[in-house]
Amino acid sequence: MSITAIMTRLAAIEAGIAGIETAFDESPEAVNDADLPAVVNMLNTGLYEYDASGCRTTHNLNLHLLVAPRGTDAGLPALEAQTQPFVRRFRVTFEQALLLNELAGVELARLRGYRYGEIGYGGRAYLGCTFNLQVVELGTTVAASTTPTVRRAGLDAIIERLCAIETDPDT
Repeated sequence: MSITAIMTRLAAIEAGIAGIETAFDESPEAVNDADLPAVVNMLNTGLYEYDASGCRTTHNLNLHLLVAPRGTDAGLPALEAQTQPFVRRFRVTFEQALLLNELAGVELARLRGYRYGEIGYGGRAYLGCTFNLQVVELGTTVAASTTPTVRRAGLDAIIERLCAIETDPDT
């Protein structure tokens, strides 16, 4: 599974949330007012965990919901009334998409929280929410040993040098 596949699937899921005008699968330089409310997904951090069965990767993403630019004529109470319902809509949507709608390789995708308020993006300030999503990939099998073979001659030279130091302190 690739990050691109995750981003594409996220945009498809988010596009189905009531009230979302645009869900981007790639981060745009800026968001046009006609695209609002919009969601911009961005990779944040990741974690690799290894065990006997292989590597399991956890991707932490920020889903930036941009509802409206700050300083518009609508006023803060109207913007908040427009923004707040998205908190529940995102939670419900992602509770129903725990495997990102059966995306191959996904073990679990879950919202971990959100931050409500002003979000800066593309040189503008928006009222919205940043949702924290964690996507866990199924463990992948680690290939058989890929440790490079040390040249025997080089190893022999190192051993010989160490033995000389041990037997002759002046070496």
